[in-house]
Amino acid sequence: MAELNGNYVNEENHQKVKTKLQKIGYVLLGVGAVFSIVGIVLLIFGFTSMGKIVEKTEPGIPTVGQGFSSSIGLFIGGGILLTIGIGMFAYGVYASFFAHAREIAAYGASTVAPVIGETTNYLADETSPAIQKVTSAISNGIRGKQPNEKAETQSEQQINSDIKYCTECGAKNTRESKFCTKCGNKF
Repeated sequence: MAELNGNYVNEENHQKVKTKLQKIGYVLLGVGAVFSIVGIVLLIFGFTSMGKIVEKTEPGIPTVGQGFSSSIGLFIGGGILLTIGIGMFAYGVYASFFAHAREIAAYGASTVAPVIGETTNYLADETSPAIQKVTSAISNGIRGKQPNEKAETQSEQQINSDIKYCTECGAKNTRESKFCTKCGNKF
């Protein structure tokens, strides 16, 4: 949504959608909780009654009667209700989350952005000397200086303007040299 003078252009539409999502979320949360509770109760009753319902048709031979099938029905029905209840509850949480998504995002941005800024500034301040050292070493390497040699000041550069360095061994040579005095590399 576009922002205009601190307010969103479609603020009215946003509020309508937010209200609908809140209502849907609350209904799904409530119905899902009820279904889950009833499903758990049915599961418990179905499970505990399975072993107790036995008919005796002949002496000494127990058989499973109609009561057993009803406890299986309670058990299966409880499982189905629990599954539906958990799903509805999850969708209720999902709808409630999206009803408040803008507020959640704004809170996250207001708490995370300053930390990112501070971290970036810290990294820039702490790594600056190391970056300068690396760039100086690269510069010296390009000019042919040895790693243990100090970078020249501007006055030293003017004095040494008649010196050129060998690209192979880094030895100092006069500007007019055609070959390196140390390794013989051609300039």
